[in-house]
Amino acid sequence: MRFVVLAATFTGPLGTDAEVEVLAGPFAGMWSVSSLERDPVAAGWVGVGRRA
Repeated sequence: MRFVVLAATFTGPLGTDAEVEVLAGPFAGMWSVSSLERDPVAAGWVGVGRRA
């Protein structure tokens, strides 16, 4: 699943060893980050994850 983490809402390190928690909605749950890159305008990170 592709995801976006906004820089304004996130503090701390983020890498491919991280897990992202989605709190609500149809994709709620823990996701392992499998790829990650900074978006072109540096507003956040764009990544791909799979269910943890």
